[in-house]
Amino acid sequence: MTKCWLPTLGLYLVLTILLKHVSAQDTVDLYIKYFQPNPAMTDSDSFIAVQLELGVDLQGAATLEGPQNYTLKLYLSTDDIIDPASDYELNTVPASFSQIEETHEFTESGFLDLSGTGLGIPALHLDASTEKYCGATYIGVFVDNGGGIYETHVENNWNAQPLKIVCPGDIFSITDVSVDLGTYQTELFPSASTPVTLNAKICFMDSTRDFLPEGENNYRIRLFMHTHSDFLTGSPLEVTQPGGPIFPVGVSPLDSLYNSQVVLLDGMRMTISGDKFAADNMYTHLIVHVDVSTDSATLDDIRGNNFRAIPIVVSGFLPTQQVDYQVLEFDVDQDTILADGSFLP
Repeated sequence: MTKCWLPTLGLYLVLTILLKHVSAQDTVDLYIKYFQPNPAMTDSDSFIAVQLELGVDLQGAATLEGPQNYTLKLYLSTDDIIDPASDYELNTVPASFSQIEETHEFTESGFLDLSGTGLGIPALHLDASTEKYCGATYIGVFVDNGGGIYETHVENNWNAQPLKIVCPGDIFSITDVSVDLGTYQTELFPSASTPVTLNAKICFMDSTRDFLPEGENNYRIRLFMHTHSDFLTGSPLEVTQPGGPIFPVGVSPLDSLYNSQVVLLDGMRMTISGDKFAADNMYTHLIVHVDVSTDSATLDDIRGNNFRAIPIVVSGFLPTQQVDYQVLEFDVDQDTILADGSFLP
């Protein structure tokens, strides 16, 4: 299984927070007492509500003195263990709770209610490096005192809960692409059609649905020539042989895929129409592109997961400029050698 996706979302936190302030010589245990987001978020939602409580154990300290700063950060994670070093930190407003300073004395373990404090998260644009957080993922909270107070336990400073992020945009991603031009064939010839063999892995990554219904759409794989590797910029030229492979409804190898399921295309035969491009167009890449057949612009090009570019050489020869290589003479000065490759005297 492969995780793939990306969203634009805004989050808003409704917080019930338990804080603690101590003298520098005291020890305490700051912990996440309760953390619960809404179970799902779609592209039409403008916020999600998160209930959060922080607890403090005085560990025998007589009082907690302030002011002290406590930092709360939110993360997206692929599992339920929050690791600030590797998980994706959400850009919060304010950037953290380090700006919240409260002067408060506790004579026993307690909490401070900050329910009215909003922690907003502006529009979040996940790119190709963070698409793994689309779909079923985790949102976690991490609390830290910045080292100002010695804590007896740090393993309870975080908590993570499941969250489904519905990401509009790319329906497929394509990876592990290779194109075989044929035996001893290393370049394309303009004005000449070239049969090719395509190998690739295609992942269904539309997080708006769990299953790709059979016969719902025509899915297609197309070939383009381009002067660079980015399909989303410039003017790529389609060189797919007319008529294929646009898969008729109900017979596509991409039908009936589940969310995050991968299908292997092994040895798919396609043809590059060389009569569509000339040798002097400075093409450097062949691009393999997968999407849904449509007459209008498709959302499937939002993040660029659905294409891969392969460096290619376009020959300067035209088919009318044929070259015939011949072996005119071949001779050796020894007709016997030893098995180890040395010559007999």
